[in-house]
Amino acid sequence: FKSRMLHIAELSVKEVRVAVQVGNKSYCFRAVYVPPSVSSSIYAEHIESVERACNKFENVVVMGDYNLPGIEWLPIDDYIGLLSANVKCSSEVLVCDNMTFLGWAQYNGVKNANDSILDLCFSSLNLSGITECASLVKKDHHHPV
Repeated sequence: FKSRMLHIAELSVKEVRVAVQVGNKSYCFRAVYVPPSVSSSIYAEHIESVERACNKFENVVVMGDYNLPGIEWLPIDDYIGLLSANVKCSSEVLVCDNMTFLGWAQYNGVKNANDSILDLCFSSLNLSGITECASLVKKDHHHPV
């Protein structure tokens, strides 16, 4: 397979993007960090850049620390991924509504020491078979995966 790092024009969130070509399929993997308590406009800019990536790549995976601890992520029968619940603030609504509009699901269900999920994994791909693997960096109580 071939891979390359993608240039990032937007600086609203910290992010690393990698494009991978496997045969005739293209993938875009994005690792994201959104600082705590940023305005909803930062999330809106991020969502717009995710939508642009969807126009360029057939398969996109966005994962990282979204710092939205109020959302509950629940497994539901006959649904691939986890559904959001307890969505209250505008940033939570922006992320959940737009990812659903894109036809994406959130797949990480590992809770941290505060019983919330900060590290999210969104994709239109069925990632339900993904399991926890060895960590590249030391885990902490806020980010157990």
